[in-house]
Parts: sequence; structure tokens; C-alpha cells
Amino acid sequence: MSDSNRLPLPQFKNLFEEDSFGQKFFRHFFGKEIFEKYKSQFEAMGEAGAKATPFSKEADLNEPELISFDEQGLRVDKIKYHHSHQILEELSYGKGIVSKKYQSPMIDKDRSYRHQLGFAIGSYFAQTETGIFCPICMTDALGYVLEKHEQSPEVKEVLKHLAAEKLKDQWQGAMFLTEIQGGSDVGANILRSEQTKDGWKIFGEKWFCSNVDAQAALVLARLPGEEGDLKHGTKGLGLFLLLRETPKENWRNWQVNRLKSKLGVRSMASGEVVFNGAYVHLLAGFGKGFKMMAEMVNMSRLYNSVSSISIARRSLLEALYFGKARTAFGKTLSELPLWRSSYSDLVSEYVLLHTLLFQTIRALDKGECGDEASHKVARALTPICKAITGKFSVHASAEAMELIGGNAYIEDHILPRLMRDAQVLPIWEGTTHIQSLDLLRSLKKEGAEALFARLTACLKDSKGVGHQQLQKLQKELAEYLKDLSLRDVSSQQRLAREAVEKLARVASLSFVYELGRESAELRELCEATMKRQIDRKFFCTGPSAQAPPFAFEEESIFLTL
Repeated sequence: MSDSNRLPLPQFKNLFEEDSFGQKFFRHFFGKEIFEKYKSQFEAMGEAGAKATPFSKEADLNEPELISFDEQGLRVDKIKYHHSHQILEELSYGKGIVSKKYQSPMIDKDRSYRHQLGFAIGSYFAQTETGIFCPICMTDALGYVLEKHEQSPEVKEVLKHLAAEKLKDQWQGAMFLTEIQGGSDVGANILRSEQTKDGWKIFGEKWFCSNVDAQAALVLARLPGEEGDLKHGTKGLGLFLLLRETPKENWRNWQVNRLKSKLGVRSMASGEVVFNGAYVHLLAGFGKGFKMMAEMVNMSRLYNSVSSISIARRSLLEALYFGKARTAFGKTLSELPLWRSSYSDLVSEYVLLHTLLFQTIRALDKGECGDEASHKVARALTPICKAITGKFSVHASAEAMELIGGNAYIEDHILPRLMRDAQVLPIWEGTTHIQSLDLLRSLKKEGAEALFARLTACLKDSKGVGHQQLQKLQKELAEYLKDLSLRDVSSQQRLAREAVEKLARVASLSFVYELGRESAELRELCEATMKRQIDRKFFCTGPSAQAPPFAFEEESIFLTL
């Protein structure tokens, strides 16, 4: 076969260096001083993400295996991993993807950028491997909750191992939340806790325990008592810290019945667990347990959004490489008007949602540093971000596969795995329905004033592309949410997903408008995104008759992603 007939096969050496938009975005987002300070970490994780590609494929094909008994017939419930799994851990945990967030300077001097930096750098590993990125998520989210808690010896021990420099000393985290009878209805949980003379113990089943062999996990369990609030609902749930080896061989007090056979994220072990008196440490009691676990869940929702955007980014990168190298009908695919237009639609949505995500994370960091308005903004945007990015990851990976064609449908290609992995992202940490209902709760409790103040500020002192339309959209959104608040509960719930879409579009357009106003380097891309997207109503719908026609040359900006 001649070289001209061979299929384009990308072999990326560094995913950060391939990311023209990301480099410009983060340089502006963090400012030159912080960006240059951490640039080597971006480059290292970009290289790790590229190196992980073949090992991620191997780990997907060779799933973790449950070893229930040892050679003496003793119950051990050990998880056997393929050697590729160890390499993936070295390329992520070993590069400090979690530990650096618990070390100086992120933990102290640069704390106001802590989560923004952690997510931005980690996203380059997530572009390749979603399965390992889930335990990374839970490990970091575990630390996020524990560092706010009273520093008991057990908590100090966990945090010490999260910050450990060497991989062999690092611990991983998990959260054991879901039970078979309740699913998303956590108030239906029945796993029970019991206070004995030796300490707290838990009894019962958890149905979906991802990273099942983690050294530390947060577990919700029902507190003792027969009163109504203790027997039913979330108020009667306590939050407990479960340690695998504290007391020694504590893991012998639970059994892993089986590992889940999942559609995607196959490199991670997710199991069904029965607890038979496992020792735990009470962190939060009546009325506080679920609230404390909700902090971990919200952090996990942001990780879910990062996974979603990262899968979309890698899918677009694969399609762009193929489109520029593959010849059909006498031209490269990227020169064909319809291919070019379809790809530009995806890129413009990606720019919107990438910007929305990192503005949400910025609001989280500001809220953590005492800015109450930013805390409210993060609270409102987190479920919106999680819902829309999860949907977009599925859409973008499928559209990228179609842009490449049948070759991307073959398992030799990365896209089938990315598509399978993406399918879980609208489900994990609460489905789109759960996110929509959570948004309603947030608006009812916190109101929308802080969010609208932030969105309005995006338009100040400027009359750029889309300014008038965006002002109109913000006004219409405010009127829509006011009308929604006056409706009965049933009507509000039926309209909740629509509310998520409307808020997501107006917020992301506002942030991209602001980005274009502030960054000369990104202004052309932001203005092109505004032109292409401002008249559309929903994400993930493909071409829209309402969108203005683009000249062939104007779409060149979207082919530099």
C-alpha cells in the first residue's frame, strides 16, 4: 500500500502542546505570572496524557478482576489489575495529579487558584483516560471534605497520604453512597450504623462502590434510632470515614460480592459491597451527614464536567487531525464546506462550555476564600455545568466519529472507548433530571441575584459582537425565572430541564463575550463563537436554520483548535 493510501494515524506526543486554544485560554485565565509558574506541570501532564493512550486501551480491554479467596480458601476480596493500570497510575497519581493540591504552594500561597489549577492541569490526562480519572476525582473530593473537618488522628492520616510525594505512599479515596432500593433517592438508604464499646460499625449493603478497594472512603449510614427523622430521609444519615487498614485488616469486615460489568470506564473497579461490622469513624451526625457528603458530590460533579469537556476535546482533536490529513473528492475533508461547518459547530459549543466550566471552578475557589457571592454563583452553576457538559461529551464523541467515518467505529480507534466512557457522564453524580431539580433547589434557597450580577458584569464597558442580543437574552432569562418561581411545584419540575438549558446558554455566552472583551489573543475566536451560537436555543442540536450563514474563510478560526 502506498503512503498516499494509508489512513491518517495521529500519534500525539503532548496533548497540552496540541491545544492551541487551551494554551491561550489558560495564559489569560491565570495571568502570565501564575501560568508561567505552573506551565511545566501543564506540559508534564500533557505528555503523560499522550503517553497514556496505548495503556488506556489495554486497561479497557483487560478489566479488573475480583479474587474472592486465596490459596488457603480464606476470603480476601482482592482486586487484580492488569499491568497497564499501574502504568496509568504512575502517569497520573505519580505525576502529582492529586498530591500537588495538598502540597505547597497550591495549599497555601496559591490557594485562591487551587482548584482551577488542579482541574486545568488534570484535564490533559482526562483527555485519554476517564476510568482512572474517576478515582482521582473521589480521592481529591475526599480530601476536600476531610480538610474542613476537625483534624482527628484518622483524618490527619488520610490527608498525610493524599499529600505524599511517592506513589507507593499515596492513598486513594472513594465514596460509598448508592443503595439498591434508592439510587438517587439517598433518603431511602438503609445501611445502618451501630455504636459499640469498640467504636462505630456499619452493617448492610452498598450497591455501586466505585474504586472499591480504595484505602479510604466516605460512607453514608443511618444513625441508630426509631424516630421518624432517623428512620427515614436524609436527616437521619451520618457520614463516616471508612479506612481499609484501620484497625488492621478492617477490610475483612466487608465482602465484595461482585464487580460491575460496565459499558465504559472499564479500567476502574466498581463493586457491590456487604458490610458486616466494619469499623468506621463518625464525621457528621444527625442533620449534618448528608450535607457534608453533598460537598463531596458537588466537587465530583465538577470533576464529571472536566471529564466531559476533556472527552469532547480529545474527540475534536482526533477529528481535526483526520480532517486535515484525509483526502476525499479531490480535497482534504477540512476543505469540504459541510464537513467544515459541522466541525465548526462542535468547536463553538466546546468554547462555550469550556469557558462556562472554568468560570464555575473560579467561583468555587473564590467562594472557598470567603467570597459569599461567588459561593452562590458556584452553587447555581455547578448542576447546570454538570448537566450540559455530560450531554455534550456524548454528542461530541458521536459527531467526531461521524466526521471521521467508519474507521473511527472500529475498536482499534480511540473514539469507541471515548464514546462508551462518555455515556456514563450524564448519569454519574446525579442524572440530568437530578441536576435540574438541584438547580430549582438552589434558586429557591439562594436566589439568582448573585448569578445575574456576575453575568451582567460580563457586558460592562463594551459594545462588542452580540452585546445587544446578549442584553436581551439576560433580560428574557430573568423574566423566565421569575415566572417559573410563581408556578406550582409540579410545573416547575416539568420545566426544570428547560431552565438548565436557558441558563447554560446565557451564562456561557456571557462568559465568552467577557473573554473576547478581555483577551486580544482570543477575541477573534470568541466573536466567531458568538456569531455562530447566539441565536441558537439548545446545545447538542447540530446545525441551526437560525444561525447566520458563515463564509468558508470565516470558519478557518475553528480549525485551529
